[in-house]
Amino acid sequence: MGIVPNTQQGAIDFFANRLPTWGANAIKIGLSAEQVTQIATDVSDASDKLAAAQAARIAAKNATLELALAMDTMRSFGGDLVKTIRTYAETTGDNEVYTLSDVPPIAPPTPVGAPATPTDLTAVINNFGEIKTEWKGSRAAGTQFILQRQMKAVDGTLGEWTYAGSSTTNDYTDNAVPTGFAAVSYRVYAQRPGGTSDASGTTTLNFGIGGSQAVSASGNTDLTIAA
Repeated sequence: MGIVPNTQQGAIDFFANRLPTWGANAIKIGLSAEQVTQIATDVSDASDKLAAAQAARIAAKNATLELALAMDTMRSFGGDLVKTIRTYAETTGDNEVYTLSDVPPIAPPTPVGAPATPTDLTAVINNFGEIKTEWKGSRAAGTQFILQRQMKAVDGTLGEWTYAGSSTTNDYTDNAVPTGFAAVSYRVYAQRPGGTSDASGTTTLNFGIGGSQAVSASGNTDLTIAA
């Protein structure tokens, strides 16, 4: 029946609005008195059921809100009681408090362990002649990064790895690179209270004379920048 609205209230209103006319003109419009009586009963029943359903939805919503409030109140006050019990057990040093209350003692913090090894270390020279290094690595649990450098002399001799700087971000700009060397290499460690990671792959920056300087990182594509 295409002319009957699809909504519940719309369908009820459609028939309810026509009941007086249908009742007064039943025979003239081809309906029997029994049919008009039946549709009137159906409209009344549907209207009552819709009102009951709407009331039930409102009641369910209110009950859900009241449940959430009751749960929050219980958790908040109950949580404070658990804290009080644990504090009492700790201050008195009486472990029987935990047994009597059936409340477990405070668990010691789980060690976070050493951080993961940084990856994708790169180095480039900026417009100020400083060397900016970047890498990938998690900074979780207070991790900081330790950058080391190794200088290569013109005759090819490699120096010791020395401290270049530290950072709590994933980059560091080295503005204290010694001069008079053929190249500098970098590697980075991640460090936090749980330990120190292995060293990352190295990145080497070759210092050309009047030519170019090439940056190469372990596992990365070589980059070339004008000197």
